[in-house]
Amino acid sequence: MPDDLDVRNETGGAVTGAVVQAGSIQQVTLTSAALPVQPQVPRQLPPRIRDFVGRVEDMAALDALLPAAHHGAVAGAVGIAAVDGLPGVGKTALAVSWAHQVQGEFPDGTLYVNLQGYGPGEPVAPGEVLHRFLRALDIVPERIPIEVEARVGLYRSMLADRRMLIVLDNASTAEQVRPLLPANQGCLVLVTSRDSLSGLVISESATRVSLAPLAPQEAVELVGGIVGSRRLEAEFDSVCELVQMCDRLPLAVRIASSRIAARPHLRIADALAEMGHGCGRLDALSTSMDEATSVRTVFGWSYQKLTTQQARLLWSATRMMESTAHGIPRRPIGESHRPSSESYRRRANRTVRDKAWGCPGGSVRAPVTDSGRWRERVVAKSGASPALSRNCDG
Repeated sequence: MPDDLDVRNETGGAVTGAVVQAGSIQQVTLTSAALPVQPQVPRQLPPRIRDFVGRVEDMAALDALLPAAHHGAVAGAVGIAAVDGLPGVGKTALAVSWAHQVQGEFPDGTLYVNLQGYGPGEPVAPGEVLHRFLRALDIVPERIPIEVEARVGLYRSMLADRRMLIVLDNASTAEQVRPLLPANQGCLVLVTSRDSLSGLVISESATRVSLAPLAPQEAVELVGGIVGSRRLEAEFDSVCELVQMCDRLPLAVRIASSRIAARPHLRIADALAEMGHGCGRLDALSTSMDEATSVRTVFGWSYQKLTTQQARLLWSATRMMESTAHGIPRRPIGESHRPSSESYRRRANRTVRDKAWGCPGGSVRAPVTDSGRWRERVVAKSGASPALSRNCDG
């Protein structure tokens, strides 16, 4: 240090602890204790549908499963809801809308996954889903076990003291779902599937919520929300026919209504004439470039899951029902000695209803069918608007 600088190395006042003398100091770095990192709360739900309508009773059935309302449950048992129904009936829309409403009851987060049980490609393996969920729970990849069973154990350990909502959308089988179930009462699992998932209902005491097509007034309300109240009022009878042609399936109603809304100067009656009936109608509802919004493709995903025998039986049953509707008895293909028509119909129902169209307890029903035999009269009784209070006669 140069001698001409007036530098002093002194301390003043009381000093506690050791004192170190330094000739020169080039840099001083002050550090403090690291602040604790707050764990990230996962909120993985996809966006909810803005114009979601109806489903009041189904929502109430799900509300009854909330931990605060589930007084009769066995202590420590996890609540499970299994929502099933037709392709395009609105299972995902219901699950996502309800989950958005109640996820505040689950302060530790919401996990969501599309299991791809029905759709292009293969269903997502439980081990892959567990890896995603563990990463969302801040588990570093190095700590995630390779074996699926070990992942299940770690997953359930992480959720043991948490209150979380887990939404397992578009499941294929109960076997795909079971490894993803937590073990504590503070969590709630919501599963959707075209399959009835009877295994979960029987062995895990899941509560089944089977979705039917929209109520007549709900389907009309959905159309009005898309095409506008003015067109609904002006062509109410045509709107009633539209929801009939779509069998009140939300997906079909949305596609048809969106096509009409895109052509504001076209009368709804003329649009219906363009749609036609039978295959023409199905084509009109299947022109989207997005496979998830094509009626033909969505139903085709269920058909692809059938075994050869189930597909053959479904085709034969459909042919039989069509011929019966026209008064022409027809023997199913390859059946030289078949049982009576009614007996065959019951057999077809039992065999393919769950696999093909997700109708547990119901009957085989051709989607968006031509024949009025499978259509129901649309009767709108809601007092929400003058249009909805009028009768909708098919």
